[in-house]
Amino acid sequence: MAPDSPGAGDDSGMEVSPVAEQESEDTSSPKGQQSPTSQLYDESELRVSNRTISVDPTPAAGADDGDSIDTNGPEKEVVETPSNARDVLNETASNEGARDQSVYDVEDLGMALAEAYEATRLQRDFGCETPESYVFRVDERHLVEAARHGNGETALQILEEQAGIPEHFPGFDLLTVNPDTLEPDRLIELKASTVRRRKPSVSWNEWTTARNEWIQNRESPLYYLYVIGHLSKTTSSEPYIRTIANPYRLLDAQVENDVSVTQSIQVDIDGFTEEELESVSDTDPVIEIPVDTTDDGTT
Repeated sequence: MAPDSPGAGDDSGMEVSPVAEQESEDTSSPKGQQSPTSQLYDESELRVSNRTISVDPTPAAGADDGDSIDTNGPEKEVVETPSNARDVLNETASNEGARDQSVYDVEDLGMALAEAYEATRLQRDFGCETPESYVFRVDERHLVEAARHGNGETALQILEEQAGIPEHFPGFDLLTVNPDTLEPDRLIELKASTVRRRKPSVSWNEWTTARNEWIQNRESPLYYLYVIGHLSKTTSSEPYIRTIANPYRLLDAQVENDVSVTQSIQVDIDGFTEEELESVSDTDPVIEIPVDTTDDGTT
């Protein structure tokens, strides 16, 4: 069960600030509805400790994630970073011009904010001069390969050999590497939305990694859930980043079985008789064509 008191997973001292404050708030969108993708913040409008963000669109960047505000019962508050400020991210000045929604989606924008957040944290905590080179997206196979050829090689090897976490299906989105030891520093599962996600869903693979015995036996938290919300300029609330350390221990979780029923037919390709073949009107109902081979035995 999640405690109501702040502090767990708190990155105190982290300053996340807007480029400028919004002059007039757009409250036209009904509560609980997603904003159009075209109303996402532009990357130039948000800062993390005065660090600019750069959005790297996924190849299949698409529409919003479709989550809506859950109004059934009170919200279970988790730690919001920083603990001494509610305005983790603020809406910005300009509402002019809709972003081309084919450029990036809400997950891409959330990922860029999380990457900037981690780079700022590494620079602050470790004095790292090139923190961006120790933060890796691992939500796609080719991104894992890129991490392996950079500073993420040792961390990925440790996770695979000591924790048994498969390299190409790690169960999290961002890998942050300790710049001093090259060991894994944070394994981050990211959930981004244009609204406030009170009950985000995680896949079974992600939850399996979160509860991994090697991870749970560590003295300090390793697996984090980052929830980033209100990324649409049409919402009446400020964007935020929320970091949740060790969600397996901290949060209540419910297993939802998403059952998909399919039907298939298994056929026996030799299951016929000569009499059955003769009764078919087609001249050649079954044809088997041999494949020629060369003299040296290769096909």
